Formats: sequence, structure tokens, C-alpha cells
Amino acid sequence: MITRVEGIIVASLDYRENDIITRVMTKEYGLISLVCKGAKKYTSKNRSSILTYCLSEFIFDYQELKTIFTLQKANFIRNLYIKEDLIVLSAMNFASDVLKILSREDSDYYSLYNDYLQVLELINQNRMYEALSVYLSKASRTLGIKPVVDSCAKCNEEKVVTLSNRDGGFLCQKHAGTYEVIEPSRLKKFRMINHMDFEHISYLDEYHFDLIDFDYMADFFLTHIDMELKSYRFLRSLLSL
Repeated sequence: MITRVEGIIVASLDYRENDIITRVMTKEYGLISLVCKGAKKYTSKNRSSILTYCLSEFIFDYQELKTIFTLQKANFIRNLYIKEDLIVLSAMNFASDVLKILSREDSDYYSLYNDYLQVLELINQNRMYEALSVYLSKASRTLGIKPVVDSCAKCNEEKVVTLSNRDGGFLCQKHAGTYEVIEPSRLKKFRMINHMDFEHISYLDEYHFDLIDFDYMADFFLTHIDMELKSYRFLRSLLSL
């Protein structure tokens, strides 16, 4: 069945002498792979439409139960990597790795696609910290590892003073132990992030988000998926410079 869908190029890799395999996120089929024959040739009509982080229209022969298809034609729509900056690119790569984890657990491709598109756009709008934090909080909810943010994770006391990844969320003074006390304003932002969707991100405009705020959400997420992501490690090294 000849299919025509819009999708975002998540990654590309060389395949054979002149071919490329692209990983594409679509609303209809989730993450799929397209073999782009002859795409490495300068004469290829598809060459400019299959660059990483391009939003393009793809035409291919879809067959149920398959996840890799041969591209017939690609039509460029727009480039999502509009601010050429190594930190921006690294942040987008990190978001892509999170998407790959989510795509293995969630079949709501429409929501996965829209969230991914929004986080990429917000990163390019100088809203990297809050965008990635909201994206990670939504990912945590999808994966069933949402932190406790409305009370102490141990006793339900509403007055909290710190955050513990090991204990699953906020802790009150009684259970804080040796954990460092966190500023109330940062705890508030962490709580907001974990109750938020992208459609409400404008509510964060009056708050200043920085690397520390992002670290709280990223550390929680990575602790609970028990996985090291090289893209995060590289991004974090750039942000520390």
C-alpha cells in the first residue's frame, strides 16, 4: 500500500555504497526505518529532505508488521534544527534518545510525535531547560516512574524540604536525613514540571529555569530508568563549560 506521511528524521546511518537508512518518527506508525537508495549521491532528489531533524513528507510502500521500508520519494517541509549550535544539537540528540526509549513502551504514536516535535521546537527557542524538563517528566509518567511531588514520599507530610531519587520524590524534614535542603522555589518548579503538559508551558514564563532545575529532573529520570545515555553525558559536559 503506497503511503504518504509526514515525519521527523531522528537519525541517519550509512548503508551500502550510496544508500542511507533513516529513522523517522511518524504519527501513524511510530518510529520506522526508511532505506533511501542513492541518497549519498549529489544528484539524489531526496538528499536535502532526509537530513537529521528535517520535517518532511515521505512516500513509501507500507506493509503491516514490517518496520523497515524503501523510500520512494521525500518532500522537504522545514528544518527543525534552525539554530545551529552544538548545545542545541546535543539537547535535540538527548531528546531523540528519550523518544527511542518511549517508543518501545508506548503505542500512542500521535502523542509521542507531538511531544517530540514540541520539545525540538522549544529547544530552538532558547527554552531548553524547561522544555527538556517537561519532556522528561512526561516520559517518567509514561514509564510509570513519576516522582512524588505533592507530599513526602515516606509519610505524606505536605511540608517538604528536599528531593531524593532513591526514595522516589520529595522528603519532609523528618525523613530528609543527610540530604541537602533544597530551596523552596526549586521544589516548587520541580512540582510544577511534574504536573505539566506542553500546552501549559507558558505558565512557566514568570519563572527562571537553569541548569540546576534541569539536573533535578534529569537525575531523577536517569536514576529510575537505570540507563546511561551518552547523549546526556555529552550535553551535560557542554553545559558545564
